Amino acid sequence: FYFFMDTFYFFLDIFYFLLDTFYFLLDICSSSYCPFPLLGSTPKMLWGPPP
Repeated sequence: FYFFMDTFYFFLDIFYFLLDTFYFLLDICSSSYCPFPLLGSTPKMLWGPPP
């Protein structure tokens, strides 16, 4: 049972990683601070993506 829970959280981590990458690319495209896209996505990485 715990093995399946570990697998579930593993895929959840991958999902959030892809979501963070998506918002990171979105920041690069829409942010006016193009040289510093990391500054816009750092809070998203800390607190999760916005709803």
